Amino acid sequence: MEKKIINFSNVEEIIKPLKRNGKKIVHCHGVFDLLHVGHLKHFKSAKKYGDILIVSVTPDKFISKGLNRPYFNSNQRMESLASVEIIDFVVLNTSANAIDIIKKIKPKYYCKGPDYNIFKENIKDQIKNKSLATIKNNLSNNFINEKRICKKIGCKIKFTYDEKFSSSKIINEKLSSRSDNELSFLRILKKKYTFFDIKKILDNLSKLKFLVIGDPIIDTYLFSDSIGISSKSPIVSTQLKFQEDYLGGSLAVSEMLAALGCKVDILAYKSKNRFFADKLKSLSKRINLLSISNQKSLPRISRFVHLNRNEKLFQFYEFDQFIHNKNSISKFLKHLSNKKKENYKIIIIDFGFGFLNKNMIHKLEKQVSGFSLNVHANSLNSNYNKYNKYKKYNYLTMNTKEFQLGLNTAENDIDTLVNKSNNNIINYPFAVTLGVDGSILVKKKQKKIYSPAFFNKTIDTVGAGDAYFAVTSALINLGIDHLLTSFIGNVYAGLHSSYIGNKKFTTKEELLRSIYSILNE
Repeated sequence: MEKKIINFSNVEEIIKPLKRNGKKIVHCHGVFDLLHVGHLKHFKSAKKYGDILIVSVTPDKFISKGLNRPYFNSNQRMESLASVEIIDFVVLNTSANAIDIIKKIKPKYYCKGPDYNIFKENIKDQIKNKSLATIKNNLSNNFINEKRICKKIGCKIKFTYDEKFSSSKIINEKLSSRSDNELSFLRILKKKYTFFDIKKILDNLSKLKFLVIGDPIIDTYLFSDSIGISSKSPIVSTQLKFQEDYLGGSLAVSEMLAALGCKVDILAYKSKNRFFADKLKSLSKRINLLSISNQKSLPRISRFVHLNRNEKLFQFYEFDQFIHNKNSISKFLKHLSNKKKENYKIIIIDFGFGFLNKNMIHKLEKQVSGFSLNVHANSLNSNYNKYNKYKKYNYLTMNTKEFQLGLNTAENDIDTLVNKSNNNIINYPFAVTLGVDGSILVKKKQKKIYSPAFFNKTIDTVGAGDAYFAVTSALINLGIDHLLTSFIGNVYAGLHSSYIGNKKFTTKEELLRSIYSILNE
């Protein structure tokens, strides 16, 4: 069985002698998350076209079939496939689609299952069918590219017509462990909205233009191993393996909005930091940076992370307090005035590094009344960086700790905290993210909408609150029902928490696939 599992880089070396001996190679490709009788029938039909059957598998990081998928990881899926007698070789692909592995194998036949029979003829015409386009568009685009490469290398595409089963349906119906709260919430939601209603709403995000105001931050992850206690002193010792830098702060929020289709301008400042300079070149085309100053460095938050378990060990901050001068203030106000005239929606994310000091907040609120607000509290700034230093926001998100700080209380029961808040000390609506417990969105008269988290597996929660803030701010600006807003916010935040830090930003298409998966469980 182990000999069946081959490395991507060794594929050509293994296949060449087989082809020289006249063996016809058949290739199947897919996720194969839950191996079932439909797959077995597909492989059996495919093998009839040739002598050697090679099955390639999509890596975990490229699978976006919805919540908590894949159910089995890459190694487990390959091991299951290798146990099937009719399969000769199993290989893990290295990309999101099958193009590279088809080029490697150059099979005589490339076999697709019953799902793809609908694309056998006139693919482009069928894509125009609105229901097909909505659910199958990505599937069809991939297949169009697969057809092109197969034609180029002289490979014939064959379809199997065996009884169809669905791994996703089996997992959702038989292996799902939705809580009573989740099921109750979804019943209410599905009475009001269909998937197509939600898709139409998310498509409208492309009409929005945002001005994001806040510090650009560099998030540094220091992946380490061999954790232990030093033999000479009682300190933690670790071996640094490698370092990765990601966009954070206002840059991350802007990338999230751009990934959802919005146009974004960032009102912030630049730095000569090489990573930052390189990242500016690769920002989404929907993003434009309006710099008011060129600083020596950007705020950096560095986290030591255990390599194998993704557990954070400790973190430290590096930053110079931002100090405004006449030139930076003038540029700030000029950009703000211009974007206000262009009807940009304002988003403020305040990290307490001095960019949004008391004076700048006063000047900002003289020009703008009505903006989305998120004020980050951490161990460095929790005694002064509170949401209540702002007065004219019309939407606020925070976590429970930030809620407590704003209300100046140690009480941690969310219902009690909501009851303590009123129009004198907080503006409505506001939302509180509750981690694994989901979120609560509070409207006028303290009417609360609770939404479950829907994700029971997370890799890293850094940036998840910002993801919730970004998407719910956009939906609030579209005037979307708060029930749906909180649901989409939790799904988007949950998807973000399935990546390390801000290494990747969830697209609208990925969000839609997850929502479709949840609604059809």
